Amino acid sequence: MGEQQILESFRVKGTVESWIENVFSIVKDHPKAVFPLLASFASVILHEYDMKPIVVDVSGESSSGKSGLLLLCSSVWGSPKDYIGSFNVTKVAVERRSAFLILRYLMIQME
Repeated sequence: MGEQQILESFRVKGTVESWIENVFSIVKDHPKAVFPLLASFASVILHEYDMKPIVVDVSGESSSGKSGLLLLCSSVWGSPKDYIGSFNVTKVAVERRSAFLILRYLMIQME
């Protein structure tokens, strides 16, 4: 059941045009938001060219918008509130989720 919920959170909802209008157009003039957002797209390109992943570190004071930026960046891949976990999670849960997502990715590659 839990794995099914994770799988369903990565889904197409809307169009590219609506995402550009409702998400990207809001932040396009803010480089500190655009860079991490574009890095969210880059992960797929890096994999296709067998390149190492990149890490974008966003830091700042409390209530400066870091969590909002995370939601913005994760909107690239689905419904963020459905698949973003919290720090209140067990090591086993993280391992299970990671293994499930890797397996699902490999299955998609084989299709």
